[in-house]
Amino acid sequence: MKIFNAEQIRAIDAYTIQNEPIRSIDLMERAAKACFDHLKKQIHATDKIMMFCGMGNNGGDGLALARLLNEAGFYCDAVLVRYAEHLSTDAEANYKLLKNKFPERLKEVEDTRDLHKSIQVKYSVIVDALLGTGLNKPVEGVLAEAIKLINAQNNIGVISIDVPSGLFVDRTSKDQAFIVKADLVLSFQFPKLAFLMAENSAYVKDFVILDIGLHSGAISQLHNNYFFVTDELIASLLMPRAKFSHKGDHGHALLLAGSKGKSGAAIISSKACMRSGAGLLTLHSTKATLQ
Repeated sequence: MKIFNAEQIRAIDAYTIQNEPIRSIDLMERAAKACFDHLKKQIHATDKIMMFCGMGNNGGDGLALARLLNEAGFYCDAVLVRYAEHLSTDAEANYKLLKNKFPERLKEVEDTRDLHKSIQVKYSVIVDALLGTGLNKPVEGVLAEAIKLINAQNNIGVISIDVPSGLFVDRTSKDQAFIVKADLVLSFQFPKLAFLMAENSAYVKDFVILDIGLHSGAISQLHNNYFFVTDELIASLLMPRAKFSHKGDHGHALLLAGSKGKSGAAIISSKACMRSGAGLLTLHSTKATLQ
């Protein structure tokens, strides 16, 4: 599976909208539906959910998801954190849909004082839809306070949509003060490079990839430098063996490994080679390894 940077992901989104074709608001609905289909299997009917939404398209995903959850009978409050003057066009559309259909489930905050008043219910799950992949500078102001508030909720599961808010997608975030610590990230179409960096482990405890139908042509044609190996890819490389096949039918590998005091390397790599499917293996190593 390919791993793309934030700019490339935006390009794939744009290509999909133009060439599927699909309206951007409908692509947002598709993404929210993918989140809903995953979440409804993980939450209980009695769970109370708090959705923190930003002003961009990630916030629009959250507003759409809050509407879908409430339509399905779940209890979901949405807090719109107004850190900018205007919502994105598609976020504005989903804001109006949620406000018209479930006005009692929508709260809006502009400063830290109102932010802390927004949590008046004992929630079971918090969903972070504040920033997504658009982050290009450190978080500050009411957004920073929102992230602090999310991280301060003890014994509550935290789920981030696409990317934990405050986390840079393509580079380390080790010096950033405000990043959502997500128990689960619902990542659209691809894993993000940041998920695979050791210094980000506190912010991405687990992630799942949700297929939102981005254009396969754009994905295949766009050059990238990083890949994520999936179980499906590994399974496709394994060759089925006939019932009465012989070890000689499956290749003879030669492995040169190990040195004085490093015999473990030879042993581990030999086991890996056999595990990967080689029929025969010859190991060339030091006498210490072979004893």
